[in-house]
Amino acid sequence: MRMSYLILLFSGLSVISVACFSQNSTRYTNVKCIEMSPSYVTFKQCHLKVLGRGVIALTIQAVLLKDPITNAKVNLALFRKYNGFQPYLLKATFDFCKIVSKSNYRFSVEKIFIDAILPFSNINHSCPYKDEIYIKNIVFKEEFLKFIPLPSGEYQIQLFTFSDNILRAKVYVNFERIEELMKV
Repeated sequence: MRMSYLILLFSGLSVISVACFSQNSTRYTNVKCIEMSPSYVTFKQCHLKVLGRGVIALTIQAVLLKDPITNAKVNLALFRKYNGFQPYLLKATFDFCKIVSKSNYRFSVEKIFIDAILPFSNINHSCPYKDEIYIKNIVFKEEFLKFIPLPSGEYQIQLFTFSDNILRAKVYVNFERIEELMKV
């Protein structure tokens, strides 16, 4: 009985020490934007930019050629690199117009994604969208992953966008996560 309490206490302390004495770093490594319907949408910008030592920003600017877009669906998936990229932890398809229009939307992967990109983009209103959609200089912050614990490794976010149930564009964002224990 006493031994089990000691084991429980030791394991609890080790979890706390790892949480308190670990330093995480996450950064973008690559981005690729593919136009599936060039007559519908084109990418004016799709690149990474180094802002400082170890600070990398992502910018994507899509020009909408068919105005206005009144319905949009997004397929969001996370992949981890093992022997090539394999599905990892999450995959969600959601009605983009619906989730952006509801500010009190339930806690979900979709809401975490929207909340992360909202301050850096012009998607701060619901449909219809016209002219262009952009995400400018978004730097990967640890806050993005506060509800999605990820171990060290290489990851890829796959974002497929649909309008009128037709695949319009694909965006692949690669990032690397490094967890290091701090020396005391």
